[in-house]
Amino acid sequence: MSDEFVYRKRTDLFLSRWKGAKVQIRKYGPAHGQLTIRIWKPDRKDEVQLHCVECEHICGPFEWDNCQIEVEYVGKYLGEQICFVRDQSAGFVLKCRDASAAEMSAPPGNR
Repeated sequence: MSDEFVYRKRTDLFLSRWKGAKVQIRKYGPAHGQLTIRIWKPDRKDEVQLHCVECEHICGPFEWDNCQIEVEYVGKYLGEQICFVRDQSAGFVLKCRDASAAEMSAPPGNR
């Protein structure tokens, strides 16, 4: 089993655990087009951060409730991987090269 397969499955698992949570576009860094999406619940002390790299296109809100985010890896185009981060119920779509999730403790000011 490849490392790529493992982290994609882990990302899917984290996102499925956080369905219904709040979502916020957290930060964008122009180096490598990095975008972080924060997924959290007000009554919890942890959160998920979805890290997206080489972002090319975004459409939708910057914050919403009832997280239904899914990541679709659609293969390669001209030798480069492409994936879509979508929340159809919120009208959100992001096209990027890769996305991976990590669960972490939320900073005290963000709870």
